[in-house]
Amino acid sequence: MLKIKIQKPDEKTLFYLCLADIMFFPYLKPFSFPFSYLIVMLWYVCGGYKKIQKLKDCSCVILFCFPAALATVISPLFAEKTAFSTDIKRFLQYVMCFLCLLFFENILKRYEIYLRKIFVIFLLVMALYAVFYLVNPHLYAHIKSMIYPADNHTRRYLMNQVAYRFNYLLADPNNAGYLSDGIFAFLLFHEKIKPLEFASLFFLLALILFTTQSIGAIVVFAMVMVCYLFYLLIKLAQNKYNVTVPAIAAFVILFASAACFVPVMLNSATFHAFTDRTMVYRGMKDSSGGRMSDFINGLRHFDAPFLLIGIGEERVVSEIGHWYLIYMYGGIAYLLFMYVTFRKNMKTTWWEYVSLFPFFMAFSMNIAIGEQKFLLLMFLVVAVLRSESEKRRRQAAYRYDTERITNATCKGGGK
Repeated sequence: MLKIKIQKPDEKTLFYLCLADIMFFPYLKPFSFPFSYLIVMLWYVCGGYKKIQKLKDCSCVILFCFPAALATVISPLFAEKTAFSTDIKRFLQYVMCFLCLLFFENILKRYEIYLRKIFVIFLLVMALYAVFYLVNPHLYAHIKSMIYPADNHTRRYLMNQVAYRFNYLLADPNNAGYLSDGIFAFLLFHEKIKPLEFASLFFLLALILFTTQSIGAIVVFAMVMVCYLFYLLIKLAQNKYNVTVPAIAAFVILFASAACFVPVMLNSATFHAFTDRTMVYRGMKDSSGGRMSDFINGLRHFDAPFLLIGIGEERVVSEIGHWYLIYMYGGIAYLLFMYVTFRKNMKTTWWEYVSLFPFFMAFSMNIAIGEQKFLLLMFLVVAVLRSESEKRRRQAAYRYDTERITNATCKGGGK
């Protein structure tokens, strides 16, 4: 009898394919989900499900699915704003993103994978898209609408309903800004980049944030830079960070670049649109851009049953991600999500933990997790920090065991 042996795909290749798809390619039409989901499901079918069972987050993800699934099932009882099919689609998106998180954690714990160059290329590509947007926003919008028809922001711009803001391959320009903040923070505090690299990345990020016109992302960027300044000062005090000629050259290049580009930016339509947005916020009673009103509105709708179960649909409209999850799936699912996503690992330093701050702010101020690419890249950063912490814990345990055996041998030899 002829036996057909199906060769399992190389895991690292699948991992890199996922990253390429999430970072550089649009969603699949007409389903509006990443091709990466198919790759990850292939991995699970080929035996990957056996490899995640020992992961700490696996049980938490399973527990999250129970109240989330129940809320989705009962959502037709409360249906006001979304169809039942939309509620099911949203639930499946979160399940797939969690499965991708477990896939990332498994791969990163078992293989030596370096993401520094990939993240730098990602910011560079975003910046190139931003330049295209600046040069010809209308052409950019037309191309974006063809490759990503579900982008409501671009569609509304082409219908002359809103001013256009750069949103890369995402739907919300704010999420594009927060995402670039998070990647930049990861490179600063996890990869310990050199001064010239810092200057280059600073310029790229400034360009991206300028085109997204996201005030929240710019504020988060400023806060990250303050943290980085304290980080450098502490390293200088400990004589662990050598500031020499390259550092001085980096800042000279930084300010020289700013001097060249600022006059161009000041005369651009994007700058005028950005100043108009800031004037609108200044004129509002709620200087948080409506977020404080969203928080109060969410508080008004809160009731005790939401501590256990949500209504499975986006009935309570709020930009506050905490309220969003509580009303969607309930307090239990919310706590599980927060634990899986934002807990600090034992061997992760506080400086490395800062990498999650922009993602947390995006979740808190702009929901953000409804954007699949944003959530997947946030989970990628989470998986990196978690896998690094686990590797350090194992190394520490190995050193402890080695020292204990050595000491026991020495004492035995002395006798």
